[in-house]
Amino acid sequence: MKAALLAATLAAAPVAPAAIPPAASDVGSHVVVIAVPDLRWADLEVMPRLRSWASTAAAGELSVKTANGTPRCADGSLTFSAGDRANVDHEFEGCALSRSNFLLQQEANKSGKFAAELGAFGQALADAGISRAAAGAEATALLADTSGRVDRSVDLDHALSSAQVVALVDDELYEVPTTARPSAANSLDFILGTQLARIPATTTVMVAGTSDGLRTQMHLHTLLIRGPDWRHVALRSPSTRAPYVQLRDLAPTVLSMLHVPIPAAMVGRPAYETGVAVKSPAAYADDDDHAVTARFVGQRVRAVFAYAAILLLGLFVLGWRRPDARRAATVLGTFAVGTPVCSFLVQVLPWWRWNSWAYGGLVVAGGAAIGAACLLARRRSRTLALAIGPTVTAVILIVDQLTGARLQLSAPLGDNPIVAGRFHGMGNTDFSLMCASMLICAALAAAALRRVDRRRLGLAIAVGLCVVAIVVDAAPMIGDDFGGVLAMGPAAVVLVLLLAGVRLTWRRIVAVALAAIVLAVGVALIDYARPAHEQTHVGRFVGEVLHGGAGSTIRRKLDASLTSFKSVALSLLVAVVILIVVAARRQVAVTLRRVDGLTEAAVALVVLAVLGTFLNDSGVVVAGTVILLAVFAAGAAALLPTRNDGSGGSSP
Repeated sequence: MKAALLAATLAAAPVAPAAIPPAASDVGSHVVVIAVPDLRWADLEVMPRLRSWASTAAAGELSVKTANGTPRCADGSLTFSAGDRANVDHEFEGCALSRSNFLLQQEANKSGKFAAELGAFGQALADAGISRAAAGAEATALLADTSGRVDRSVDLDHALSSAQVVALVDDELYEVPTTARPSAANSLDFILGTQLARIPATTTVMVAGTSDGLRTQMHLHTLLIRGPDWRHVALRSPSTRAPYVQLRDLAPTVLSMLHVPIPAAMVGRPAYETGVAVKSPAAYADDDDHAVTARFVGQRVRAVFAYAAILLLGLFVLGWRRPDARRAATVLGTFAVGTPVCSFLVQVLPWWRWNSWAYGGLVVAGGAAIGAACLLARRRSRTLALAIGPTVTAVILIVDQLTGARLQLSAPLGDNPIVAGRFHGMGNTDFSLMCASMLICAALAAAALRRVDRRRLGLAIAVGLCVVAIVVDAAPMIGDDFGGVLAMGPAAVVLVLLLAGVRLTWRRIVAVALAAIVLAVGVALIDYARPAHEQTHVGRFVGEVLHGGAGSTIRRKLDASLTSFKSVALSLLVAVVILIVVAARRQVAVTLRRVDGLTEAAVALVVLAVLGTFLNDSGVVVAGTVILLAVFAAGAAALLPTRNDGSGGSSP
């Protein structure tokens, strides 16, 4: 809303006013929502009035992910309105939507991948008899009901005197270039300060950065709530289980303030106060910088790892005939085997405050340290050298999950709060690394004990390691990874059966698949049985299955999985592996037989990679990650066959 809105009354509005509703709810609360597209915590540095107001408000970091692409102003308003991710389905750059356009977007979003119901928020208020007023044309989409109407469209003063819920949009930051941002933020501070001063102290006010800017990339944004019932503490939401709130949580939060039932169509959950102190604006801005930098670095790091694995595979092929290629493969594998887990471990340092080269240097240095351990182990045993990398990887990632997954969020290969796929637990990349590592370790441990006639103990250890991996990955309060159960469960069972010498038949394969499904359903039902505010996405999915909505979730996951194959590096890595296995089956078999248990591990890894790819929305990322870990570990153990290997007998 422009500064002129402070003194002007709009004579007309794009969204037609509805009839005056029945008397407002006997709940006496009044709420004002001030949407400020692209408001970030860094802006508060030059906004003393807002910073002062925020010093007594509840505060949080807001992820504004909508249905597609970078969220713009109208996208954010529609997502707020629906309590679910929504988008304008064409190139619309403004904030104000006419009623006819709102209704067109409503139809488009109903058939979209999130099946968002635009107007759910306004309709819930109307059904509860709570009056609404949009202070300016830009705010009408925030409060419109399912027919595209709002109660009134007036200036702020009139709205405050006539409605229980008021919304307005201040878009002074939305279109400004980066160079003019400090000046625009300072001007906005005066406007916000004037508006906030005019709102009664008994009214609850929500100030939220509801979208990114017209020309900016994706960021985390500011969320502030101040009112009689809100303390100066950090906010979070059940939808994140982390110190973040999503844009789709804001409408449910307002409804919760007013004791209005949250519509079933809303996926968001009310934000709540924690016992955690509010951080400084600078600290929140640092979190935003961390997330933005991680997205930028992550795309490049993943490609580097994939191309390094492809290079190593090429050296493997050449190494069949050329000793120098074998030596080069061993050197590369030794340096690379620890780098995937070090890309997470480096999170203990504030690497995002430096540059991408510093991050790369830290990852390589950590990988070299783990590679040195592989080098020393290789002098004693090829098996031990093969186990070092996966063991270190599994231990670090498991300990991280058990201590709150601090290495995961905003890691270049982890989950990112800006993308808002998940905010806690085990993401698909560290799931792939951890589970692949545990399968390798379980196979090598069982085979080593089998050689000294301790077969049962070896099998027990293998089972134990696999169970640990499944629990850490799938338990709702730890990894909370539903798809991981469906992938790791069958892979673990296949591994144990092979280690026990059981022949895999189609009947047994089907039995394994059914057992995995039963286990996954059991975990999901346990989660669903918990109170709604404690459920994870697994329990909420069960609710969708039972009450409707699961179809859109499944279609969205499948679409994301197929889209992942646009990753050229990872798709190429998978294709190269398939080509090598088909064209050089004998050499691959010889290589695997050089270490006892490695053939069984390879079969289990194939199961993990295939199921993980098609049962997780990260798709080819899972298969690519499993492959690159296995290839790096093989290189570190110098597992290249020579021309004189013959049958390739086992090696200790």
